[in-house]
Amino acid sequence: PEYKYITKERVSSMTVIERLKPSERSRVYDLLTEAGVDVTGWGKSDNGRKIKNPASNPAHCRKWAFSDSDKGLVVLNVWHDQLEEINGKVYCKVDPGKYSENVKKDTSMSVNARNVASRKAHDMDELIKTAYENGWPVRLIIGEGSRRNSNDSVSKPSRVAHRLLDPEQWSVEKYDQHAAEWRLIRGAIPRYVDQFVTTEMQPPERHEVHGNVWERNHRVRDAVLKRAAGQCEYCNSPGFKTLDGRIYLETHHVIPLSESGADHIKNVAALCPNHHREAHHGEQSEAIRDELLKMLEKKQQR
Repeated sequence: PEYKYITKERVSSMTVIERLKPSERSRVYDLLTEAGVDVTGWGKSDNGRKIKNPASNPAHCRKWAFSDSDKGLVVLNVWHDQLEEINGKVYCKVDPGKYSENVKKDTSMSVNARNVASRKAHDMDELIKTAYENGWPVRLIIGEGSRRNSNDSVSKPSRVAHRLLDPEQWSVEKYDQHAAEWRLIRGAIPRYVDQFVTTEMQPPERHEVHGNVWERNHRVRDAVLKRAAGQCEYCNSPGFKTLDGRIYLETHHVIPLSESGADHIKNVAALCPNHHREAHHGEQSEAIRDELLKMLEKKQQR
């Protein structure tokens, strides 16, 4: 947004969440277009009639979530006060599945209003699930305005006064299937992880180390995991999915670093945990090494 009457010094001192507070009366239609979502369908009603003002098409503009399957993209409408910043990272906690169930019991709303709100929340839940399962990026349209108080039977319906499209990509970081609770994090998270990433995610422990430690380039590991695309490069079996929805394989130096093997994609393979252990300790380790080297050589020639 354009921060009118605010100095550059003030903008630079704002937190991320403060900078994401909308101040413009932007339309959902325009923000979706900016995000890259195809909105050509807004020009027609459900019965195929042409709509004079597509941006005001009630069948679309009042939804809470949108997607473009061709581009693998989901866009969500959220409230600014749903954002929170923890240790320099920005999160958005939403629970549309739970809201969909709770709103059905809200007697302060009319039956029609309950059904509409429940359907919107359910659709939003399904699209977040789609983004989570497919590793799709998420964009947020952040709204600011008056929100309905569910504890007040005479509270007015929610009304968005201002909106903005966050220029940064978001990702679905957490999904609790039983609680139907999702958590979004601002920024992209890797779709594939290996044993070193999971180690880095553990709380730090203080301990004394003696001897030499081989340093591995994370860019090499990332490139190898991307090349494998979630499948063991030895047996082609899929890696397992972690709790945060990413695909786990283990990166393996075919010729070990201790034997002067290169820390390069031409010497690193992504393996399932079983074949990684076998490559190190199995009686067929030499045969596995030879096969992996041939596989890597073929991939380098492509």
